[in-house]
Amino acid sequence: QNRVLKQLERERKKRQERIDAQIRKIEEAKKEEERKAKEKKVKDEADKKAQELKQKEEQDRLKKEEAERQKKLAEEEKKKAEEEKKKKEELEKQKKLKEEQAKKETAEKEKQKKAAEEKEKQKKAAEEKEKQKKAAEEKEKQKKLEADMAKKDGANDPFKLPKPADYDEYWYEAEDGLMYNEYDDELEEGYYYEGSSDGDNAVLPANYKGIPRPKDYDEYWYEGDDGQMYNEYDD
Repeated sequence: QNRVLKQLERERKKRQERIDAQIRKIEEAKKEEERKAKEKKVKDEADKKAQELKQKEEQDRLKKEEAERQKKLAEEEKKKAEEEKKKKEELEKQKKLKEEQAKKETAEKEKQKKAAEEKEKQKKAAEEKEKQKKAAEEKEKQKKLEADMAKKDGANDPFKLPKPADYDEYWYEAEDGLMYNEYDDELEEGYYYEGSSDGDNAVLPANYKGIPRPKDYDEYWYEGDDGQMYNEYDD
């Protein structure tokens, strides 16, 4: 019986040892699994951190590149704006110069125009003056010629009487505004005094001023059919 008990005890111990060994194996396997899981977790966390760090570095790199690109674009825009501004200022400067040049040219043209007008005006005035002078000379010449002819025609005129010495003292102005001489009033029809009332050759007193000359007298000269110059006021 003791041998059986001992045998049973040995078998129990062996079973217990096997059980304990299995338990230890399971525990070791569990520990190993936990260790591996822990290592895997650590590794995963490390990989995750590394990935996050890599992503962050990539993001930082991209941000830096974007910042550089934006900076470069801003510099290019600034440079372009400065060039546009400079170009605009140059165009404004050229426009201003052109306007000033145009003003100078306009002023010069206006000056030349006024000078030409003044020259033309002076030329016309000179021509008109010369024309009037020639007309006056021609009229004086015609008048002298007519006087000479009248003098020549009346040299042997029996109706011509010697002019009294005090003839010029008897001039008077009639109601019609014309000048007459009392000696002429006393003459018989047809008779006249030499150099006195012989038609257009009548001699007026030295102090006779006649009718005042109109201001626009020189504007009424005209050329007659005989080619001579006459004035409408005189007519």
